[in-house]
Amino acid sequence: MVASLINFTKSTLYFSPNTPEDLQSLYVETFQMQVTEAIEKYLGLPMLIGRSPSYIWKSIIWGRELLLKGLRKKVGTGDTILVFKDPWLPRPFSFKPTSFNHSHSNLLVKELMAETRIGWNVDLLRVLFNEADQQCIGSIPLCKFPKEDSWMWHYTVDGSYSIKSGYYVASQFNLSATSPSKDKFSIWWKKNLEAPFTKQSVKLGFHEILPTSKGLQKRSILPHSNCLTCGFSNESNGHAVFWCRGFRKVWKLLNFSFLKNFSLETSFQQTILLASEVLSQVEFELFLVVAWYVWSERTQIVHGQEQFSPTVVVSRIHKLHAEFSASRKNINIQRGNTCTSTSSIGAIIRNNTGGVVACLLKSLF
Repeated sequence: MVASLINFTKSTLYFSPNTPEDLQSLYVETFQMQVTEAIEKYLGLPMLIGRSPSYIWKSIIWGRELLLKGLRKKVGTGDTILVFKDPWLPRPFSFKPTSFNHSHSNLLVKELMAETRIGWNVDLLRVLFNEADQQCIGSIPLCKFPKEDSWMWHYTVDGSYSIKSGYYVASQFNLSATSPSKDKFSIWWKKNLEAPFTKQSVKLGFHEILPTSKGLQKRSILPHSNCLTCGFSNESNGHAVFWCRGFRKVWKLLNFSFLKNFSLETSFQQTILLASEVLSQVEFELFLVVAWYVWSERTQIVHGQEQFSPTVVVSRIHKLHAEFSASRKNINIQRGNTCTSTSSIGAIIRNNTGGVVACLLKSLF
Protein backbone atom coordinates (compact mmCIF):
# COMPACT_ATOMS: atom_id res chain seq x y z
CA MET A 1 0.00 0.00 0.00
CA VAL A 2 1.25 3.51 -0.79
CA ALA A 3 1.61 5.48 2.45
CA SER A 4 0.23 8.67 0.90
CA LEU A 5 -3.12 6.91 0.40
CA ILE A 6 -3.62 6.19 4.11
CA ASN A 7 -6.12 8.41 5.92
CA PHE A 8 -4.23 8.81 9.19
CA THR A 9 -7.05 10.69 10.92
CA LYS A 10 -9.43 7.75 10.53
CA SER A 11 -6.92 4.92 10.96
CA THR A 12 -5.72 3.18 14.10
CA LEU A 13 -3.12 0.56 14.93
CA TYR A 14 -3.89 -2.69 16.69
CA PHE A 15 -1.13 -4.99 17.92
CA SER A 16 -1.38 -8.63 18.86
CA PRO A 17 -0.20 -9.55 22.39
CA ASN A 18 3.04 -11.08 21.11
CA THR A 19 4.22 -7.91 19.31
CA PRO A 20 7.33 -6.55 21.11
CA GLU A 21 6.96 -3.10 22.68
CA ASP A 22 9.92 -1.66 20.79
CA LEU A 23 8.35 -2.71 17.49
CA GLN A 24 5.02 -1.20 18.54
CA SER A 25 6.76 2.09 19.36
CA LEU A 26 8.48 2.07 15.97
CA TYR A 27 5.18 1.74 14.09
CA VAL A 28 3.45 4.40 16.20
CA GLU A 29 6.32 6.84 15.70
CA THR A 30 6.53 6.13 11.96
CA PHE A 31 2.84 6.39 11.12
CA GLN A 32 1.82 8.86 13.85
CA MET A 33 -1.38 6.92 14.43
CA GLN A 34 -3.39 6.11 17.53
CA VAL A 35 -3.30 2.65 19.07
CA THR A 36 -6.50 0.80 19.93
CA GLU A 37 -6.82 -2.18 22.24
CA ALA A 38 -10.32 -3.13 21.06
CA ILE A 39 -11.23 -5.00 17.90
CA GLU A 40 -13.40 -2.50 16.06
CA LYS A 41 -15.11 -2.16 12.70
CA TYR A 42 -14.68 0.49 10.05
CA LEU A 43 -17.33 0.94 7.34
CA GLY A 44 -18.80 -2.37 8.41
CA LEU A 45 -15.57 -4.34 7.92
CA PRO A 46 -13.78 -6.04 10.82
CA MET A 47 -10.25 -4.90 11.66
CA LEU A 48 -9.24 -8.51 12.14
CA ILE A 49 -10.17 -11.46 9.98
CA GLY A 50 -9.40 -13.93 12.75
CA ARG A 51 -8.33 -17.56 12.73
CA SER A 52 -11.31 -18.73 10.61
CA PRO A 53 -11.45 -16.29 7.72
CA SER A 54 -13.35 -18.55 5.32
CA TYR A 55 -16.46 -16.33 5.30
CA ILE A 56 -14.41 -13.21 4.59
CA TRP A 57 -12.55 -14.91 1.75
CA LYS A 58 -15.78 -16.30 0.31
CA SER A 59 -17.17 -12.76 0.27
CA ILE A 60 -14.04 -11.49 -1.48
CA ILE A 61 -14.23 -14.28 -4.04
CA TRP A 62 -17.93 -13.56 -4.58
CA GLY A 63 -17.11 -9.90 -5.18
CA ARG A 64 -14.40 -10.87 -7.64
CA GLU A 65 -16.84 -13.13 -9.48
CA LEU A 66 -19.36 -10.31 -9.67
CA LEU A 67 -16.73 -7.89 -10.96
CA LEU A 68 -15.66 -10.27 -13.72
CA LYS A 69 -19.26 -10.51 -14.92
CA GLY A 70 -19.26 -6.82 -15.86
CA LEU A 71 -15.66 -5.98 -16.78
CA ARG A 72 -14.60 -5.73 -20.41
CA LYS A 73 -11.86 -4.10 -22.43
CA LYS A 74 -12.42 -0.63 -23.86
CA VAL A 75 -10.95 -0.50 -27.35
CA GLY A 76 -8.25 2.13 -27.82
CA THR A 77 -5.27 1.18 -29.94
CA GLY A 78 -6.31 -2.48 -29.94
CA ASP A 79 -2.68 -3.51 -29.32
CA THR A 80 -3.36 -5.54 -26.18
CA ILE A 81 -6.78 -7.11 -26.84
CA LEU A 82 -7.01 -10.66 -28.18
CA VAL A 83 -10.03 -10.88 -30.47
CA PHE A 84 -11.22 -14.38 -29.52
CA LYS A 85 -9.95 -14.63 -25.94
CA ASP A 86 -10.50 -11.28 -24.22
CA PRO A 87 -13.85 -9.71 -23.27
CA TRP A 88 -14.18 -6.57 -25.41
CA LEU A 89 -17.51 -6.58 -27.26
CA PRO A 90 -20.32 -4.38 -25.82
CA ARG A 91 -22.58 -7.43 -25.53
CA PRO A 92 -23.24 -9.22 -22.24
CA PHE A 93 -22.54 -11.61 -20.80
CA SER A 94 -19.27 -13.06 -22.10
CA PHE A 95 -18.32 -9.90 -24.08
CA LYS A 96 -16.62 -12.21 -26.58
CA PRO A 97 -17.40 -13.11 -30.21
CA THR A 98 -19.64 -16.14 -30.70
CA SER A 99 -17.58 -17.06 -33.77
CA PHE A 100 -14.19 -18.70 -33.30
CA ASN A 101 -11.36 -19.36 -35.74
CA HIS A 102 -8.50 -21.57 -34.49
CA SER A 103 -6.10 -20.29 -37.13
CA HIS A 104 -6.52 -16.76 -35.74
CA SER A 105 -6.59 -17.54 -32.01
CA ASN A 106 -3.95 -14.88 -31.22
CA LEU A 107 -5.40 -12.21 -33.51
CA LEU A 108 -5.33 -8.70 -32.01
CA VAL A 109 -8.16 -6.19 -32.29
CA LYS A 110 -5.87 -3.68 -34.02
CA GLU A 111 -5.60 -6.12 -36.93
CA LEU A 112 -9.36 -5.78 -37.52
CA MET A 113 -9.06 -2.03 -38.05
CA ALA A 114 -8.81 -0.33 -41.42
CA GLU A 115 -5.51 1.31 -42.37
CA THR A 116 -6.90 4.72 -41.48
CA ARG A 117 -7.63 3.41 -37.94
CA ILE A 118 -10.91 5.32 -37.85
CA GLY A 119 -13.02 2.41 -39.02
CA TRP A 120 -13.14 -1.35 -39.24
CA ASN A 121 -11.92 -3.62 -42.02
CA VAL A 122 -15.38 -4.69 -43.16
CA ASP A 123 -14.12 -7.29 -45.63
CA LEU A 124 -12.07 -9.02 -42.94
CA LEU A 125 -14.98 -8.94 -40.50
CA ARG A 126 -17.15 -10.73 -43.06
CA VAL A 127 -14.55 -13.48 -43.42
CA LEU A 128 -13.97 -14.08 -39.70
CA PHE A 129 -17.34 -13.44 -38.03
CA ASN A 130 -21.01 -14.24 -38.28
CA GLU A 131 -23.50 -11.44 -38.93
CA ALA A 132 -24.28 -10.81 -35.25
CA ASP A 133 -20.59 -10.41 -34.39
CA GLN A 134 -20.02 -8.15 -37.42
CA GLN A 135 -22.78 -5.79 -36.30
CA CYS A 136 -21.53 -5.74 -32.71
CA ILE A 137 -17.93 -4.98 -33.71
CA GLY A 138 -19.07 -2.36 -36.21
CA SER A 139 -20.97 -0.55 -33.45
CA ILE A 140 -17.73 0.19 -31.56
CA PRO A 141 -16.50 3.70 -32.48
CA LEU A 142 -12.81 4.19 -33.26
CA CYS A 143 -10.74 7.34 -32.86
CA LYS A 144 -7.98 8.53 -35.20
CA PHE A 145 -5.82 9.35 -32.17
CA PRO A 146 -6.77 6.56 -29.75
CA LYS A 147 -5.66 6.10 -26.18
CA GLU A 148 -4.29 2.85 -24.82
CA ASP A 149 -6.67 -0.06 -24.27
CA SER A 150 -8.21 -0.04 -20.79
CA TRP A 151 -10.66 -1.89 -18.58
CA MET A 152 -14.20 -0.58 -18.08
CA TRP A 153 -17.39 -1.56 -16.25
CA HIS A 154 -20.00 -2.32 -18.89
CA TYR A 155 -23.11 -1.47 -16.88
CA THR A 156 -22.56 2.27 -16.34
CA VAL A 157 -22.35 5.12 -18.86
CA ASP A 158 -18.91 6.31 -17.74
CA GLY A 159 -17.47 2.80 -17.35
CA SER A 160 -16.98 3.12 -13.59
CA TYR A 161 -18.37 0.55 -11.17
CA SER A 162 -21.33 1.57 -9.00
CA ILE A 163 -23.11 -0.29 -6.21
CA LYS A 164 -26.45 0.03 -8.01
CA SER A 165 -25.10 -1.55 -11.19
CA GLY A 166 -23.41 -4.26 -9.12
CA TYR A 167 -26.73 -5.21 -7.56
CA TYR A 168 -28.26 -5.34 -11.03
CA VAL A 169 -25.60 -7.75 -12.32
CA ALA A 170 -25.88 -9.92 -9.20
CA SER A 171 -29.65 -10.21 -9.67
CA GLN A 172 -29.24 -11.10 -13.34
CA PHE A 173 -26.88 -13.96 -12.53
CA ASN A 174 -28.52 -14.94 -9.25
CA LEU A 175 -25.06 -14.87 -7.65
CA SER A 176 -24.56 -16.09 -4.12
CA ALA A 177 -21.51 -16.48 -1.95
CA THR A 178 -22.11 -20.19 -1.57
CA SER A 179 -22.92 -23.05 -3.91
CA PRO A 180 -26.55 -23.61 -5.04
CA SER A 181 -28.62 -24.75 -2.10
CA LYS A 182 -30.18 -28.17 -1.84
CA ASP A 183 -33.54 -26.42 -1.48
CA LYS A 184 -33.23 -24.97 -4.97
CA PHE A 185 -32.07 -28.28 -6.35
CA SER A 186 -35.06 -30.06 -4.81
CA ILE A 187 -37.51 -27.64 -6.49
CA TRP A 188 -37.62 -29.87 -9.52
CA TRP A 189 -35.81 -33.04 -8.31
CA LYS A 190 -38.60 -33.98 -5.89
CA LYS A 191 -41.39 -33.36 -8.37
CA ASN A 192 -43.50 -36.38 -9.31
CA LEU A 193 -42.45 -36.59 -12.96
CA GLU A 194 -44.18 -38.65 -15.61
CA ALA A 195 -40.88 -39.41 -17.33
CA PRO A 196 -38.38 -40.09 -14.52
CA PHE A 197 -35.78 -41.22 -17.07
CA THR A 198 -35.10 -37.52 -17.71
CA LYS A 199 -33.89 -36.92 -14.17
CA GLN A 200 -30.35 -38.22 -14.52
CA SER A 201 -29.41 -36.15 -17.58
CA VAL A 202 -31.05 -33.03 -16.15
CA LYS A 203 -29.30 -33.58 -12.82
CA LEU A 204 -25.92 -33.73 -14.58
CA GLY A 205 -26.77 -30.59 -16.53
CA PHE A 206 -27.88 -28.81 -13.35
CA HIS A 207 -24.42 -29.39 -11.88
CA GLU A 208 -22.67 -28.56 -15.18
CA ILE A 209 -21.16 -32.03 -15.62
CA LEU A 210 -22.70 -33.22 -18.88
CA PRO A 211 -19.73 -34.13 -21.14
CA THR A 212 -19.80 -31.05 -23.38
CA SER A 213 -16.74 -29.69 -25.18
CA LYS A 214 -16.12 -27.15 -22.43
CA GLY A 215 -15.97 -29.85 -19.76
CA LEU A 216 -13.91 -32.19 -21.93
CA GLN A 217 -11.41 -29.42 -22.59
CA LYS A 218 -11.01 -28.83 -18.85
CA ARG A 219 -10.15 -32.52 -18.49
CA SER A 220 -7.67 -32.25 -21.40
CA ILE A 221 -9.73 -34.64 -23.54
CA LEU A 222 -10.49 -32.06 -26.25
CA PRO A 223 -8.16 -29.27 -27.42
CA HIS A 224 -11.01 -26.75 -27.64
CA SER A 225 -14.40 -25.87 -26.12
CA ASN A 226 -16.29 -25.30 -29.39
CA CYS A 227 -19.79 -26.69 -29.78
CA LEU A 228 -19.55 -29.81 -31.92
CA THR A 229 -22.96 -29.09 -33.44
CA CYS A 230 -22.95 -25.38 -34.32
CA GLY A 231 -19.34 -24.27 -33.71
CA PHE A 232 -20.09 -21.82 -30.87
CA SER A 233 -16.87 -21.01 -29.00
CA ASN A 234 -17.98 -22.09 -25.52
CA GLU A 235 -20.18 -25.21 -25.31
CA SER A 236 -21.46 -25.16 -21.74
CA ASN A 237 -24.24 -27.48 -20.59
CA GLY A 238 -26.72 -24.65 -21.03
CA HIS A 239 -25.59 -23.96 -24.58
CA ALA A 240 -25.67 -27.62 -25.64
CA VAL A 241 -29.28 -28.12 -24.52
CA PHE A 242 -31.00 -24.72 -24.72
CA TRP A 243 -29.04 -22.26 -26.89
CA CYS A 244 -27.33 -24.27 -29.65
CA ARG A 245 -28.37 -23.04 -33.11
CA GLY A 246 -28.88 -26.66 -34.15
CA PHE A 247 -31.81 -27.02 -31.73
CA ARG A 248 -33.05 -23.45 -31.28
CA LYS A 249 -35.96 -23.96 -33.67
CA VAL A 250 -37.03 -27.06 -31.72
CA TRP A 251 -37.50 -24.94 -28.59
CA LYS A 252 -39.23 -22.22 -30.64
CA LEU A 253 -41.75 -24.70 -32.10
CA LEU A 254 -42.57 -25.93 -28.59
CA ASN A 255 -43.58 -22.38 -27.52
CA PHE A 256 -41.61 -22.05 -24.29
CA SER A 257 -41.86 -18.27 -24.57
CA PHE A 258 -39.99 -17.47 -21.33
CA LEU A 259 -36.75 -18.59 -23.01
CA LYS A 260 -36.87 -15.49 -25.21
CA ASN A 261 -35.96 -13.34 -22.19
CA PHE A 262 -32.72 -15.22 -21.55
CA SER A 263 -29.21 -14.47 -22.76
CA LEU A 264 -27.27 -17.11 -24.69
CA GLU A 265 -24.92 -17.18 -21.69
CA THR A 266 -27.63 -18.24 -19.20
CA SER A 267 -26.59 -21.40 -17.38
CA PHE A 268 -28.40 -24.73 -17.43
CA GLN A 269 -29.14 -24.38 -13.72
CA GLN A 270 -30.71 -20.91 -14.03
CA THR A 271 -32.88 -22.05 -16.93
CA ILE A 272 -34.16 -25.15 -15.11
CA LEU A 273 -34.91 -23.25 -11.90
CA LEU A 274 -36.91 -20.57 -13.69
CA ALA A 275 -38.76 -23.19 -15.74
CA SER A 276 -39.79 -24.97 -12.54
CA GLU A 277 -41.26 -21.71 -11.23
CA VAL A 278 -43.10 -20.37 -14.30
CA LEU A 279 -44.38 -23.60 -15.87
CA SER A 280 -47.24 -25.81 -14.76
CA GLN A 281 -46.57 -29.41 -13.69
CA VAL A 282 -47.45 -30.78 -17.14
CA GLU A 283 -45.48 -28.08 -18.97
CA PHE A 284 -42.45 -28.63 -16.75
CA GLU A 285 -42.55 -32.37 -17.38
CA LEU A 286 -42.60 -31.71 -21.12
CA PHE A 287 -39.77 -29.20 -20.69
CA LEU A 288 -37.57 -31.85 -19.07
CA VAL A 289 -38.46 -34.40 -21.74
CA VAL A 290 -37.37 -31.88 -24.39
CA ALA A 291 -34.11 -31.18 -22.54
CA TRP A 292 -33.39 -34.91 -22.28
CA TYR A 293 -34.27 -35.53 -25.94
CA VAL A 294 -32.16 -32.60 -27.20
CA TRP A 295 -29.14 -33.82 -25.25
CA SER A 296 -29.64 -37.38 -26.53
CA GLU A 297 -30.04 -36.12 -30.11
CA ARG A 298 -26.97 -33.92 -29.79
CA THR A 299 -24.90 -36.87 -28.55
CA GLN A 300 -25.97 -39.04 -31.48
CA ILE A 301 -25.21 -36.28 -33.99
CA VAL A 302 -21.72 -35.88 -32.52
CA HIS A 303 -21.19 -39.61 -33.06
CA GLY A 304 -22.21 -39.49 -36.71
CA GLN A 305 -26.00 -39.75 -36.81
CA GLU A 306 -27.90 -37.66 -39.35
CA GLN A 307 -29.56 -34.59 -37.87
CA PHE A 308 -33.34 -34.64 -38.22
CA SER A 309 -35.42 -31.57 -39.04
CA PRO A 310 -36.90 -29.58 -36.10
CA THR A 311 -40.46 -30.62 -37.03
CA VAL A 312 -39.51 -34.32 -36.92
CA VAL A 313 -37.77 -33.86 -33.56
CA VAL A 314 -40.76 -32.00 -32.09
CA SER A 315 -43.16 -34.70 -33.34
CA ARG A 316 -41.08 -37.42 -31.68
CA ILE A 317 -40.89 -35.45 -28.44
CA HIS A 318 -44.68 -35.04 -28.29
CA LYS A 319 -45.16 -38.74 -29.02
CA LEU A 320 -42.70 -39.76 -26.31
CA HIS A 321 -44.31 -37.45 -23.76
CA ALA A 322 -47.79 -38.69 -24.63
CA GLU A 323 -46.73 -42.33 -24.24
CA PHE A 324 -45.36 -41.73 -20.77
CA SER A 325 -48.41 -39.69 -19.80
CA ALA A 326 -50.68 -42.52 -20.93
CA SER A 327 -48.67 -45.09 -19.00
CA ARG A 328 -49.10 -43.28 -15.69
CA LYS A 329 -51.06 -45.37 -13.21
CA ASN A 330 -52.63 -44.45 -9.88
CA ILE A 331 -53.20 -47.09 -7.20
CA ASN A 332 -55.70 -46.61 -4.33
CA ILE A 333 -55.46 -49.09 -1.46
CA GLN A 334 -57.81 -49.66 1.50
CA ARG A 335 -57.46 -52.28 4.22
CA GLY A 336 -59.15 -53.29 7.48
CA ASN A 337 -62.71 -53.06 8.82
CA THR A 338 -63.04 -51.98 12.44
CA CYS A 339 -66.78 -52.76 12.56
CA THR A 340 -66.46 -56.48 11.77
CA SER A 341 -62.96 -56.89 13.24
CA THR A 342 -61.81 -58.43 9.98
CA SER A 343 -58.86 -57.55 7.84
CA SER A 344 -58.90 -57.36 4.07
CA ILE A 345 -57.22 -55.42 1.31
CA GLY A 346 -58.72 -53.61 -1.66
CA ALA A 347 -56.90 -51.92 -4.52
CA ILE A 348 -57.95 -50.01 -7.64
CA ILE A 349 -55.54 -49.17 -10.46
CA ARG A 350 -56.52 -46.18 -12.62
CA ASN A 351 -54.97 -44.82 -15.80
CA ASN A 352 -54.04 -41.20 -16.51
CA THR A 353 -57.67 -40.29 -17.36
CA GLY A 354 -59.08 -41.82 -14.16
CA GLY A 355 -60.48 -44.93 -15.82
CA VAL A 356 -60.27 -48.23 -13.91
CA VAL A 357 -57.62 -50.57 -15.30
CA ALA A 358 -57.82 -53.30 -12.65
CA CYS A 359 -59.13 -53.90 -9.13
CA LEU A 360 -58.55 -56.36 -6.30
CA LEU A 361 -60.42 -57.34 -3.13
CA LYS A 362 -59.00 -60.00 -0.84
CA SER A 363 -59.81 -61.09 2.73
CA LEU A 364 -56.74 -61.64 4.90
CA PHE A 365 -58.43 -63.14 8.02
